[in-house]
Amino acid sequence: TSGTVASEIFDHYEEGTCALSYSPASGAFGAMFYTSGKYTKIGNIVTVIGAISVNGAGDASGAVRLTGWPFVPTGLNSTWSLESGHGVIRGQYGYPDEFNMIVMNNGGTNAYVYKDDGTELNVTDMATAYNSSQCSFTVTFMTDT
Repeated sequence: TSGTVASEIFDHYEEGTCALSYSPASGAFGAMFYTSGKYTKIGNIVTVIGAISVNGAGDASGAVRLTGWPFVPTGLNSTWSLESGHGVIRGQYGYPDEFNMIVMNNGGTNAYVYKDDGTELNVTDMATAYNSSQCSFTVTFMTDT
């Protein structure tokens, strides 16, 4: 409160919830469990913790991304679209790898999930039975909001 330089002033603090979800390239999963997320925003930095679980394959196919973020990641650089934030995802019960990387889509509304081998998560990599492909994650990213 006694700071005089703009970078020293605690300009914004917010906590809240968000409904995160797996989003396939086409179609949709039957349903989701544990689509919960909690966030803390301090200034333009957002940290989100969340959990998701699939409940049925539906007609989902293709690459799977994470959606439902409480803020849009900032667009830092037009030549490389994946630098506004990252996180770690922990999977179990039919998830392809135990630990994967989440990369926020620069200026977009989704996040990419990369498996241990560096390829993007695909519906074919996941178990889609009742309460399967569970994951929990933590992501920190920048926003302009």
